Amino acid sequence: MTSISSIPPELLLLVAEDLENHDLLSLRRACRDLNAKLRDLHLNAVYHTQRIYLVPGFLENLIAFSTEPSAQNTRAHELRICFQMPYLGSVPDEHVYKSHPGVANLPTAGLNHVTAVERMCDSGQQFEFFNVLFSIFQNVRTISFESAPKRRPSYFDLSLLYPLLGIKAGERPSAAVRGIQMGWRYLYVEGRGVDNWIWADTIESVAAAGLHSITMLGFENNYRVQGINITQFNGISNDILLQLRAGFSSLRRLELYINFNNCRDNPCIGFCQWLENIGHQLEELSLSNTGDAFWMKIHQMLFLPTSIGLPRLKKFEVELMTLDANNLKAFLNLCKGISVLSITGCWFHGSSTGRLSTYRVLKYISEGLPKLRKFDFQILYGYLGWSTTFDGDPPAMLLEVDGDWASEKTCSARLTRTRDNAVADVDDIKAQLHARPDLGDNDQADIFWESILMRDFVEPSWDESLDDASEEACRDSGEEIGRRCMCVSRGHV
Repeated sequence: MTSISSIPPELLLLVAEDLENHDLLSLRRACRDLNAKLRDLHLNAVYHTQRIYLVPGFLENLIAFSTEPSAQNTRAHELRICFQMPYLGSVPDEHVYKSHPGVANLPTAGLNHVTAVERMCDSGQQFEFFNVLFSIFQNVRTISFESAPKRRPSYFDLSLLYPLLGIKAGERPSAAVRGIQMGWRYLYVEGRGVDNWIWADTIESVAAAGLHSITMLGFENNYRVQGINITQFNGISNDILLQLRAGFSSLRRLELYINFNNCRDNPCIGFCQWLENIGHQLEELSLSNTGDAFWMKIHQMLFLPTSIGLPRLKKFEVELMTLDANNLKAFLNLCKGISVLSITGCWFHGSSTGRLSTYRVLKYISEGLPKLRKFDFQILYGYLGWSTTFDGDPPAMLLEVDGDWASEKTCSARLTRTRDNAVADVDDIKAQLHARPDLGDNDQADIFWESILMRDFVEPSWDESLDDASEEACRDSGEEIGRRCMCVSRGHV
């Protein structure tokens, strides 16, 4: 049997990422040879990501802890800003918390946090906290915003938010602490949306602090959790826009989740100005709609910036949006360096039918992006989960193109029908888009879609040796393994 001390460093890093802090400490203490190998890997994994709860008590305790000589601030490369805080609203029964007096006072402490957040925002104190934090965590490269936490807070985070718990670094908490029922509470402030004040104030503070090391800005969302309403980009002053432009000179990737719910006027002017200023050096952009997709299809379109665009963009992903075909072409025309393009579940307006608008987009992409090497295009027309069909829309399908469209000898394309997952190879995709240049776009679009529908689609084959029961067992076990992997939390010393 192989000795545990001979485990490759790469595997040890995975172990360090997926175990709680106290478990890792026990593992290091149990094997002297392993301790030397694990120390740096352990500390890097533990301190790589620091969650930030915008609660005055938490921020004060984190700053105090991080200014101690033994602090490991240089190992932090990501700050994760949470829109919610852990709210410990119920306590264990009497015989448990009598032995741990601090637990009984937790509900009151949680309510006090809510009041303190309101006072902090009224006074603008959050900007002072941000400035101190950014001066401490100088090696941060990524700032992400977490709308709905995917896992429990670490014991370290709880110790800063609720010192009454008496959690000590490197020690397993008592049974009373581990038995506490925990929920999440949004950090609302009267007159401002919870997401608005948190992300807007954070980004403004980063720019003001001159933290030019930020290369990644992201908004994490869970299913059914709405992102930032696009109207919240309106009203940003020119001074702030100029500050964002200077403060995010190193920003290379932006992931943004937005929604258009209840927007009836054109809400994209502020968004376009914001994006062109904060993203003037962007190389990767990911946009996703997290609101009501049907509402957006009927009422709203996302308009992308076409003033100066994003000239350094190399990778662009957009999902579940209604786009104006002409606006998209104008935006892409300012992004000639794009090599990876993914358009998933989007609808196109700007012409008499969706078939024509979609055809025009495909035609432009095939000839207007000379550096494009990978292209994913998923059409969900006629399939929104409730079998809604709109006249003039193309069929639901996924088009995947790899290689150089300018030279079809090195280009491969594959179509997948949504209704049955049948697949067809398309080795002449560009030729079909330009089959009849002597005709108008309407006729060319009809010819193109007809040629697509007439392909020889091959339905996926299944391994008949597996009966239904074994298939279900395999699927369930795989989902359970995946769920457990996603739920593993990283501890903090």
